[in-house]
Amino acid sequence: MATYGFDLEEFWDAIFSEDAARIIVAWQLLSVGEQEPVREHLRRILTDPERVPAQRVAAGVALRVIAEREENPL
Repeated sequence: MATYGFDLEEFWDAIFSEDAARIIVAWQLLSVGEQEPVREHLRRILTDPERVPAQRVAAGVALRVIAEREENPL
């Protein structure tokens, strides 16, 4: 599985990829303290009617994948 280090462009590319494996890898790079602001940012994108629909869809996918992972950790 690929790793994304701390490159922000690669991190956001993974979060918005709609690929569950990439989303999880990127999410796990964050500390617990970093996760909540990112989750809030994704929620804002999801509900912002000014955003491009593809961005809103990708934010929704990321939030769903993250929630499912937290409900069923390995």
